[in-house]
Amino acid sequence: MNSLSAKTPDAPVIEVNKWIVAMTVMFGAFMAVMDISVVNVAMPHMMGAFSQDLSSITWVATAYSIAEIIMLTMAGWFSMLMGRKRLYM
Repeated sequence: MNSLSAKTPDAPVIEVNKWIVAMTVMFGAFMAVMDISVVNVAMPHMMGAFSQDLSSITWVATAYSIAEIIMLTMAGWFSMLMGRKRLYM
């Protein structure tokens, strides 16, 4: 008998609902895309509120993109440090 296929009665069986995991990850991805869209939609309002032209206010979207890239790479580092499940929770 193969030792990998042998089932021990002491081992707990943990059934993970894969749909819940998939929906949670999809929700996180949706929120990231929605945040970028909110920044782009709010740019004309920020232009009026701060009395700036388009070339000046474009730095807001650029700074947001840079911050998101930094957080994305930090999330990869934190997932190695803490574990993916703990980081996402």
